Amino acid sequence: MICTRYAGMHETAMLTKLNMETRPYHCDLDGPWLELVVPHVSRHQYVEQLSRVLGFESAVEAALAYTPGFAGSIKLRDWARSSFIAKDLMALGMPAGGVAQLPQCSIEPFANSNEALGWMFVLERATLLHDGLRWHIEERVQRSPYVCSYLAANEGKDVTRWNEFGEILERAAQQQPQAADEMVRAARHACRRACEWYQQREQALRSVDEYART
Repeated sequence: MICTRYAGMHETAMLTKLNMETRPYHCDLDGPWLELVVPHVSRHQYVEQLSRVLGFESAVEAALAYTPGFAGSIKLRDWARSSFIAKDLMALGMPAGGVAQLPQCSIEPFANSNEALGWMFVLERATLLHDGLRWHIEERVQRSPYVCSYLAANEGKDVTRWNEFGEILERAAQQQPQAADEMVRAARHACRRACEWYQQREQALRSVDEYART
């Protein structure tokens, strides 16, 4: 059982709204990670999942960076985690050249900060699974913290980060009357795109087989 709620976690009105509006996608979004929560999960399965996530998250982070005015309203470097995925893949044996050649999702820069926050919600929601997953992966795949730097990126600050993101959403929603609706539409779009991407298992398998087969 992977915990997604922690003591001290505060659900703001916008976090609650986005969670409710994207609920139909949650099973498909969480499924690829939860497939790893089995007694005999392999290194290959973990590498495959990290490769898919890198292809999506790095593309979203790039789009966030090019969103007009967004980089000035939030310190993107403090929230970006895709570099940790690349680090984990290399620790698992994939050469830097292989990581650079992994497929990347096609995502265009967002129109405004509200749209960017809706997409960012999908990335932040995923972190609620990370703590429980990290302990499982370290125990079952490789007894080393160096292959889980992505899953451990929010270690010790899971609740703080989630609450902080909720406050960012809340402030944005209060600044413009259309902001909440724009964030909801963007979050739904992000969920659909993420689900499409994560279902492209064959493409990911071809990319990682050479490095990760155990």
